[in-house]
Amino acid sequence: MRYLVPVAGALSVGLALLSGCSAPQDAEPEERKPRASKAAERVPEPLTSAELKALTFKDGEVPQASEGGMEVTEFAAEEGESEFPPVSDPYCQFVNEIRSGESASAGVSQLFNWKDDIFAGDSVIAAYPAGRAESEFDRLREALDRCESYEGESYGGDYRARIEEKSTAGFGDEAVTFLEMIPMDHPKDPRERVSQFTVVRVGDVIATFLRYDLGHTTPFPADLIKKQVERLAEAQEQRVR
Repeated sequence: MRYLVPVAGALSVGLALLSGCSAPQDAEPEERKPRASKAAERVPEPLTSAELKALTFKDGEVPQASEGGMEVTEFAAEEGESEFPPVSDPYCQFVNEIRSGESASAGVSQLFNWKDDIFAGDSVIAAYPAGRAESEFDRLREALDRCESYEGESYGGDYRARIEEKSTAGFGDEAVTFLEMIPMDHPKDPRERVSQFTVVRVGDVIATFLRYDLGHTTPFPADLIKKQVERLAEAQEQRVR
């Protein structure tokens, strides 16, 4: 996984998520071929990590975030596997891999330390070869249809999670949003950690936006998702002109 969030018993700000869900162990999301191209045009190379980083938010552009609190980290597909074993359900494992850019050719993650919240948010922006993002998004939809609950392991130990409220979202070329619930098992605060994910495909890029809270849903700011999506779309349009 490219990023982590606190698991049961660990409320560290700025860590990002590891997760998964529940289906037959011998079943895996079927790999699909890229959708047929709509136009026989020159195929551009995928955006690089450096190009994606240049499209992220800079200090002063996000009024909701603290100054200096939006660190960006580049990653590449060849950087290696997760330190932890796959979660208990293969469909949920695929959801986790997509939202953290595991199979992308390049990507970046950005941290958002909010002024009014002790819990940080995150975005993961992953670029794919031409047509690959579409097929990966098809597989994501299938996996979300089957992913309901799962068990996994993280730095905080073993954890249990479930996925709820899966729906489409109005961003980019196609988008989905869903909630992930993880019991905190804290004797003085039994509230669940509720993480909301919005996953957006913009051309050959898949961007995931995460924000979490305890006991209720706090969505990632829609205006920031829209601005990030517009930048990604414009950058790809310029490449094919």
